[in-house]
Amino acid sequence: LLWLLNPRQVFDLAACGPEFPLRLFARVPNLRVLVCGGDGTAGWVLSAIDSLGVRPWPPVAVLPLGTGNDLARSLNWGGGFAADEPLTKMLCCVEDGWLTRLDRWSVTFKPNSLQLDETALQQQQQHEDQPEAISEQPLTDIPQAVADLRLTDQPFPDVFNNYFSLGADAAVALEFHESREANPERFNSRLRNMMFYAGEGSRSVLTRPWRELSQAIQLECDGVDYTERIKELKLTSLLFLNITKYGAGAAPWGNPAGGQGFEPQRWDDGLVEVIGFCSSHLVGGGMVAA
Repeated sequence: LLWLLNPRQVFDLAACGPEFPLRLFARVPNLRVLVCGGDGTAGWVLSAIDSLGVRPWPPVAVLPLGTGNDLARSLNWGGGFAADEPLTKMLCCVEDGWLTRLDRWSVTFKPNSLQLDETALQQQQQHEDQPEAISEQPLTDIPQAVADLRLTDQPFPDVFNNYFSLGADAAVALEFHESREANPERFNSRLRNMMFYAGEGSRSVLTRPWRELSQAIQLECDGVDYTERIKELKLTSLLFLNITKYGAGAAPWGNPAGGQGFEPQRWDDGLVEVIGFCSSHLVGGGMVAA
């Protein structure tokens, strides 16, 4: 890109972040942005455009360099960019490509205050029953998962572009993210990253740490309560899908006919598709749609 464009048009986001180049070019007429990276990088840039209030919205294209590249796949930029592909072709597509809108969704996270209070009360009762342990185990030593919700200063992500999920697939994605944050040098290959996902997914299917997920979820869609249905099916993953691709190219919503009661999916229709997975579905590729 440095050879094909003015070097002042190319920025290393790892060094300066997206805010600096966006401020620099915010007033340039007919601005178009090419993000070279994965879906996370594209989301980072879109959020920066939001926070800076850049108007009019500059069209954003994606040169897919990530692992799954589901956003790039959905918008027809492909599942990965090969080193032998000509960048000139990509730049022509950025200049001449058709424009589309992308729904972006806000998510509100609230700790379950009732559960937190019950857990703290149980811990307090245990300490009252065993007074000799009070000096060694303060009341703030509640279970770690609950303590994290109460005490952490780390903000939860509040916007999603691709999909948002709970359960088995989310656990694997979180493990990948934390491992890459801890050892980024080990995750510099798309193939290696996919192998990590496959290995962690297999281990998760065997250990099933999310097997009780269906007992902890309440779901209402368009005024219909699906909570009992989730328990009946013993879902192990719940997916809120905004784009057509998921999990490195899968299409869980498919192409339903109107007679089935489901409409074809779009990323600009103001709707989110809700899909539930059982353990066998995650292995075999089936799903239950709400």
